[in-house]
Amino acid sequence: MAMANRFGRYSKERGQDVREAIVKSEPLQTFLKAFQELPVRHSVPLIEYYGIIKEKADSLGIRYDPQDVSQLCIALKQFEGAEGFDQKAAIYLSALIALGPAGEYYLPLSHFESLLYGIGYQNEEGRNVTIAARESRLVGEEMRGGSVIVEGGSSISLGANMNGGILRVDGSHYGSVGTRMGGGSIEIKGTLHLAATQYLRNNGASSPGWKGLNLNYDTGRDMSGGEIRLERVILDREIFSEYSARRYGKEAFDLTKVQHGKIYLGGELILDR
Repeated sequence: MAMANRFGRYSKERGQDVREAIVKSEPLQTFLKAFQELPVRHSVPLIEYYGIIKEKADSLGIRYDPQDVSQLCIALKQFEGAEGFDQKAAIYLSALIALGPAGEYYLPLSHFESLLYGIGYQNEEGRNVTIAARESRLVGEEMRGGSVIVEGGSSISLGANMNGGILRVDGSHYGSVGTRMGGGSIEIKGTLHLAATQYLRNNGASSPGWKGLNLNYDTGRDMSGGEIRLERVILDREIFSEYSARRYGKEAFDLTKVQHGKIYLGGELILDR
């Protein structure tokens, strides 16, 4: 179903009524109260932060289904703007999905101004998640199974430390893909945007203009298994104005960093190691 059709029930005219209705229902009140009590992540490692959030969610002791999690996405709008909201909301949703029953989880997030960080963290087998947002960040990190489908675009990191499952982005991605990936499948149906700085680094440029930058736009870096499927790659103008956006092939990648796995570009297998 197209995103526009799915959002028919959350249209602008009805949005306020929907939010008021679901905030009064159960288990939404329990979810929302718990969210307000969750800590903000500062210097705590993500895996430790996820453990804290998951333990809190597990302690709620209530039964819920995927539709309750979908409604929570709407209700969380009232907390947007609070410190650490972008990652706290994403990790909380990921924990509730992991603890909830197996099934199809639809997350309507396009009404947020914030770009959430970390949805799909440690996603488990049997949990099939669809994210409807204009952009999602750090999606599918440490995925173990199931599927995560991003109906919009994504950025920063995609499928880092992933060991199983299916991760698909229907739009474009800006950032690294499959860093330290050990298994599973990543597919970007739109365009993978690479920074000019990465291309210059990979091709031995010595200009000081890019030195010291850490854009981390790597593809399959330290990958030890699984597969990455890319439709097209664009080199974006970052620092050097003469490098206007244009299409590149496999020379844009530093494939020497891939230990094992497969990478496809435009349907062609460009690496099988």
